[in-house]
Amino acid sequence: MSDSIIRQIDADLAKIKGRVERLEVIETVTPGGGGHPPVTINAGSDPALSLTGPQELNLDLSGMQVALTPGPDIDITVATLQREGRDVLLFSGSGALLLDYPGVIVGLLAAAGASVAGDVIEMPAGTIVGDFAVPAGVILRGRGWQSILDGRLTLGAGAGAEHLKVFQDVDTADDIIGIIGPATGEATIRDVQVSLNQAGAGKALGLLSNGGTLRAYECEVWVSGATGSVWGIAAATGGIVEMNQGQVRAWWI
Repeated sequence: MSDSIIRQIDADLAKIKGRVERLEVIETVTPGGGGHPPVTINAGSDPALSLTGPQELNLDLSGMQVALTPGPDIDITVATLQREGRDVLLFSGSGALLLDYPGVIVGLLAAAGASVAGDVIEMPAGTIVGDFAVPAGVILRGRGWQSILDGRLTLGAGAGAEHLKVFQDVDTADDIIGIIGPATGEATIRDVQVSLNQAGAGKALGLLSNGGTLRAYECEVWVSGATGSVWGIAAATGGIVEMNQGQVRAWWI
């Protein structure tokens, strides 16, 4: 047998051996499972796998090229990954991975529940309806006054709110409050607009210090009422409200 034929046979055998080594897991699962163990595909496995019934599939994607598919608020164009910005985002102060939640009050509350001091919760543009309390040491950040909380905002000690709007437009006998400061310690709001309209018999109050210190920088507070008392700023139980470079207006309709 000539040397060239031997070399060709050796090359063919090497190809076959390499193919066999790469076929680490190839399994077809029939309906009902049939007691099959979990199927695992590792990097280097042949992807020719068919699942036709209930079966656990474990994927080890390290070293593999993975195709990305768009999500609810993620667009993918060629090699560009873009977010649409409709969700509530939780930025970790310790550098942990970004977390996102639905852009509604339930998502905002979930982000607050997962946050710790030093974190930032970011609101999307648009209106979120419901009362919300910012945990101690956490910042609630909007994307300008187009990020609107339709409800009452309460701040814990060391908490803050910035670049957003607090809004209520009601006709009720209940009293309404825009922002409540902490019972102890300090809280800060920056570039926040508070806009309250009380068309009912209830009272309306823009900013309330509830014992601690509430500092406001470059904020606007607009409060209107019908028959109840109307206050732009008030302090209770020895609290302090500091207004720096802002505007306050309270009037009856």
